[in-house]
Amino acid sequence: MSSEQTAIALHRFGLGARPGDLATAAASPVAALLDDVPNAMAPAELRGLPDAPVLFANYLAQQADKTAARASTTPADISKLTSMQLTGMPEMAPNLGTSAQLGKPANAVRDAVLDEIDARLTLARKAPIGFGERLAQFWSNHFTVSGANQHVHILCGAFEREAIRPHLTGSFTDMLQAAESHPAMLLYLNNERSMGPDSAAGRNQDKGLNENLAREILELHTLGVDGGYTQADVTAFANAITGWSVVGGKSPEGVPGTFIFRPRMHEPGAKLVLGRGYAQEGRAQGQAVLTDLALHPATAKHIASKLVRHFIFDDPPPAAVAEVAAAFQKSGGELMPVYEALLRTPAAFARPLTKLRPPQAYAVAAMRALDADVDARHFLRAMTLLGQTPYKAPSPQGWSDDSKAWLAPDAVAKRLELASLLSQSSRTDKPLDRAKAVLGPLMSEETSATIERAESGQQALALLLMSPEFQRR
Repeated sequence: MSSEQTAIALHRFGLGARPGDLATAAASPVAALLDDVPNAMAPAELRGLPDAPVLFANYLAQQADKTAARASTTPADISKLTSMQLTGMPEMAPNLGTSAQLGKPANAVRDAVLDEIDARLTLARKAPIGFGERLAQFWSNHFTVSGANQHVHILCGAFEREAIRPHLTGSFTDMLQAAESHPAMLLYLNNERSMGPDSAAGRNQDKGLNENLAREILELHTLGVDGGYTQADVTAFANAITGWSVVGGKSPEGVPGTFIFRPRMHEPGAKLVLGRGYAQEGRAQGQAVLTDLALHPATAKHIASKLVRHFIFDDPPPAAVAEVAAAFQKSGGELMPVYEALLRTPAAFARPLTKLRPPQAYAVAAMRALDADVDARHFLRAMTLLGQTPYKAPSPQGWSDDSKAWLAPDAVAKRLELASLLSQSSRTDKPLDRAKAVLGPLMSEETSATIERAESGQQALALLLMSPEFQRR
């Protein structure tokens, strides 16, 4: 493929070019990108991370320790702690030392999140292209679970590893089933306690239905907000997935932190969703609804729109959306043909590149461009300042894929600060050569001249990272 196609493949569909990447052009950009997808399914960098039940157990143990500590804390201890906080303890918070160096007790949630971030940063630096990683990020954001609550926060990384990555090359139906039944999703959207009003548990405990998960599946995960469902469909579907729950810490029902179907919480009887009746019993009823939702034409259009918006245009062209949606329907929701259709749309390798990189993508691309090694704590702090804290999307809608969401004036200033910090740690002594190696034919004459006129190597690298060609993909 041409050097321009190589550059677009790496920047628009990958994680950003590293020095040397543009010199290793493949024969076909589409084939190279598709071949990269399986690399993200079970990468070695993530294999040593604990699964959801282990993380959940660690969280429960931490909570038990906190409870025990509160029970044993005396008024004198509280007075001493307050005194420490008032005499400078908060100033230690930005220090990026270990827990022991900070005098802090072990924190299962914080440590798990940092481990997840660190593993993904290592993976991002090593990825030859990163299209598979981009897809893992896209689907994880599509099926957002956010760590507003600590018991969900600790599971966010495991959710991506267990419900998303194994299905990147498979079917949307399988991914949908895995995502909606994962403990992180059930806890995030409060389905673990949802029970039918006429179920045995509902009648006995005078507790009722929670529609959060059903609503978000219809509105965000499948049909889309204009997908033709009604409030009656939401309620019926919510009843169909009553009993989908999570094993608790002291339950004899199974391993804590795993999925469990509780028949006593399930609303009995047939359900009517989108005009179709579901008479299955137990868990199979909700699974049947999900299977039909996965293959619905509105779902195909919704997924196609999101893919085109994420990778190519803020305002997806109807023709491109129609092509990707047609591939979705023709393949029965098999994802590899959908990705191929996306990559073969006429706009896929067209210029200009107009999508602004969100903060996390921008930081990763900058690390790759400068061969910078940033640890998880620094990355977490930087992303918090730039408004995209890992695993803490503001709502079930996930992070915005619209460039305007990341264009606030203070956000641009913070990007400049990050660019300056990263450039200061770089040992590159020929910044213009580095810019050419990273941007290749995407670099404009104006950007080249600006970098060449820089007063120092560090300033030149910062200008590279702040250039329009680098900011956008």
